[in-house]
Amino acid sequence: MGVTTPKLTGLLVTGLCSVFLGERVFHDLFLVRAPLVLVGLGLVVGTTIWSTAASSRVDEPERDTQRFLALLHVLCAFSLVGLLIGTEDAVRWLNLDFQDGRSELRFRRGLLSVSSIVLAVSLLPLLAAQWAIRSSGRKAAEAGYAGSLRITETAISALSVALAGAMLMLLGYVTAARDHVLDASYFKTSTPGTAVEEIVRNMEEPLRV
Repeated sequence: MGVTTPKLTGLLVTGLCSVFLGERVFHDLFLVRAPLVLVGLGLVVGTTIWSTAASSRVDEPERDTQRFLALLHVLCAFSLVGLLIGTEDAVRWLNLDFQDGRSELRFRRGLLSVSSIVLAVSLLPLLAAQWAIRSSGRKAAEAGYAGSLRITETAISALSVALAGAMLMLLGYVTAARDHVLDASYFKTSTPGTAVEEIVRNMEEPLRV
């Protein structure tokens, strides 16, 4: 089984989905959540180790492509670890010390945002590379130089799309964090100036509104 095969990619996606189900869907059921997270993490780490070892056994023309795809597997694994560390339970189990709740929330949000971006920019090119391999009708190790070049170009194109989406995500996050409301309405309450205050002060009779 090479670096990019339907079975290996399927195991990777299954592992990611298993962790997602455990943390998001069955979060309140510990007996269900723990096995899902452990199995999913094991699948992702296992496919990463396999792909890294398999990339060193391919021939020279395809070695660069296979190493690039193995790097995407590694990034998927690191992003998953970051997502797990950013959960509330992991922060408590690791006994991370924060000054206040706001600092903890900022740490978790930052780690989850970065890990989500890394997962997007690694998983999307990997799926695109698998699609390129399947559309060619040959295995990655049998594609030759032209096939490897096509796989790399497809993965880089998907990487560009993922990076563009990540930039939009960061832009939305910064915009939400820096959201300020400007009251530019015409009939807003105004503050009297010094000249108006002086006129009112020198009036002989009280001002009635």
